[in-house]
Amino acid sequence: MNSKKLCTAILIAALPVCGFAQEVKKNENVQIVEKVILSPEQVKELKKEQKRIRQEQKQAQKERKRELKRQKNIIKYKRRIEKSTAKLHKEKEKLHLAQYEYHNDLQAGKLSQMEELKGKAKLLKQESKVKDLQIDIQEYKNTIDELMKQ
Repeated sequence: MNSKKLCTAILIAALPVCGFAQEVKKNENVQIVEKVILSPEQVKELKKEQKRIRQEQKQAQKERKRELKRQKNIIKYKRRIEKSTAKLHKEKEKLHLAQYEYHNDLQAGKLSQMEELKGKAKLLKQESKVKDLQIDIQEYKNTIDELMKQ
């Protein structure tokens, strides 16, 4: 019996405390709702702020894309320089070999006038290839320099 009376006494004492706790919770909810409910000016300001943030994010994304594109272009032109340099070395070797053969045949007197003219034309053609490759390489280097300055 005593335990039943003790439990009842505890419950009776706890009821007002529970009611107070519920009322505190209600007050907190009202404060939260008051914080959530904004004036129209505050709503406009928040929308402007959100719009500004979105624009900044878009601008930052554009900058990242631009930088990535610039880096890709630099890599692309460096590869072109490598390929053109390899071609240039091959063409120079061919030119030197053709010049050597032409001058040896010319000194030996093995060439007729027609063969001599054909040999000169061949040498000029190879020299123009070498010059074209040198110009291409220089253009690629200039492009890389411009990209690096950006």
